[in-house]
Amino acid sequence: MGLKVASIPSLCIAIVSITIGFFHLLSYYDKGRNEKLHLSFFQVCLAISGFLLISAGLYNSDSVAEGSVWQRYQFLFASIIATTFFIFIFHLVRKEVSVRTIFTIVLIYIPVGLAATFTDYATKPLHPAIKHIDALNITYYEAELGNIIVIYSILLFGGMLYSLYLLLNNYRRGATDLFGIIIAIVIFFIFSTNDILIGAGIYTSLYLMEYGFFIVLLSMAHLLHKRFILFYRSTEEKARNLENIIEEQTIELKRALQRAEKSDRAKTSFVSTMSHEIRTPLNGIFGMTELLLKTDLNEEQKEFMGTIRLSMDHLLQIINDILDFTRITENKIVLESTPLDLEKFLFQTINTFKTQADSKEIAMNLRLQRDLPRFILGDEVRLRQVLINLIGNALKFTPQHGQITIEVTRSEEHEDFHLQFVVSDTGIGITESQLNKLFRPFTQAHEGIERTFGGTGLGLAISARLVQAMGGEIWVTSKPGEGSRFSFTISSGAADTQPEIEEPTDINNHGIADANLAEHMPLEILVVDDSDINIKIALRIFEFLGYAIECARDGNEAISKSLAKHYDIIFMDIHMPNTNGISATKSILNQSRNSIKPVIVAMTADVIEENRDVYTQAGMSDFIAKPFQTDDFKKILFRWGQK
Repeated sequence: MGLKVASIPSLCIAIVSITIGFFHLLSYYDKGRNEKLHLSFFQVCLAISGFLLISAGLYNSDSVAEGSVWQRYQFLFASIIATTFFIFIFHLVRKEVSVRTIFTIVLIYIPVGLAATFTDYATKPLHPAIKHIDALNITYYEAELGNIIVIYSILLFGGMLYSLYLLLNNYRRGATDLFGIIIAIVIFFIFSTNDILIGAGIYTSLYLMEYGFFIVLLSMAHLLHKRFILFYRSTEEKARNLENIIEEQTIELKRALQRAEKSDRAKTSFVSTMSHEIRTPLNGIFGMTELLLKTDLNEEQKEFMGTIRLSMDHLLQIINDILDFTRITENKIVLESTPLDLEKFLFQTINTFKTQADSKEIAMNLRLQRDLPRFILGDEVRLRQVLINLIGNALKFTPQHGQITIEVTRSEEHEDFHLQFVVSDTGIGITESQLNKLFRPFTQAHEGIERTFGGTGLGLAISARLVQAMGGEIWVTSKPGEGSRFSFTISSGAADTQPEIEEPTDINNHGIADANLAEHMPLEILVVDDSDINIKIALRIFEFLGYAIECARDGNEAISKSLAKHYDIIFMDIHMPNTNGISATKSILNQSRNSIKPVIVAMTADVIEENRDVYTQAGMSDFIAKPFQTDDFKKILFRWGQK
């Protein structure tokens, strides 16, 4: 087989090849090593560069022996080129190339190249020659074909034809960007045939195989460049589409958020309105019941009125539970962290159940771990709410002569300071299947309990959410017929300061009778409410306390009266026609001619905590929730009347 090589073009093409390959290797790593086509192209460029550098060495051979050595290495690199090129073609027409395919290609071409390189079967060394063409000043090495080279040529051309078949198939399926590489392979096929015919002595001409390599190399680079541009444009288009989708989704999310906020506001408004509308008539029932209980009644009438009062308390608790649950589910509960006298707090909480426990002859025990700090940090109101729910349930489900125990210890399962509270009873107990329902809203253990003991099923659900908000968890163990054990933890800590001691609000602590209160604490009082029933109740309550109060039916009348006369305390309803309580409060405080402004107390059935901030910002000093009772007014009088 005669081979002719021009040294300088071979070196130039080799340098161009390795440079192009290097850039595609960088592209392979830049794309996260996902595009195997770039790696395969780099391997082809590396093999072609090696072949061309060997060819340059063959061109510079000064002897037949030296040329024979260079030609042997040409065969090895030619087989490597064939292997890497066919792997590149498979990557081109298929997304993935299996290891079996790669192994098969290597097994076909590499052994032939090795045999041609390291044995004497490639050429017949008896007939080699160094030939020179004077007209073109070209020197080349020539040798007759050996059997192994014939086999190699058959495999090479067979592989090229199979590559053309694969490429044409994909071209017909729509891969029109393969046209350039198909033409390049055809040209390389023609150039290779030309070199074989020249080597066989059929005719004399220039050897063109190296230039065929260059054409194929350029076509491969051009193809990858086109695909990269298409990929870039496609990616850019997808990015634009993605931006449009994100923008549309953002707009939709904003609309959904606005709808959710609107729904949330509507829900809050509905709850607030319903609370107001239910509490307003309840205020009339509570007030009249309390006033009636202060009259002369026989024992039977007192019993009837006591039953009415208990029923109203139960109804009010249901309303409060629903309101609390709504606020908790909307994450509108704000917890406080203030110093708390733990032992005093527990005794006060337990004492609220003393009458109920005594009536059922149930023993109530308190056990405190000895080394607990006396003063802790926590939300007294919410902690008491949880304990009242658990102790109330224990009393409800514990029969007469039973026992309830409240234990408080430090939780050993937490690294930071956690308190563990346990409320255990000797009641009816809960089955395993019923335990899973306990902390679900509006459910109880089973229908039988619901019918026997009543309740909304919200108490434990509220308690669970409050405990979670306080950084703890709640769980229960129980055995039917033996009792239940409810446990919960809260995140706490020892308080550095003692809690502030509130002034007593029960007037009996001052040795003052209700009827003589006005003598010891003379005050000018104005009650503002648009409800005739509420006005009547307030008049009777203050009359009972010894006060002759004045009344106003709306905000405008309250403003007019406050301009004409100074009042020490104004009890202001919020929801009123014409001018509401908020606007009236601002006007009264702004227009007050006296340096000592009146104390204005919100008096409303709207008990949403967020609204209390509105009342404070308007200038109100305190708050009374409807339905109000005599003690509510007495507390306000003692809190503000002496200042």
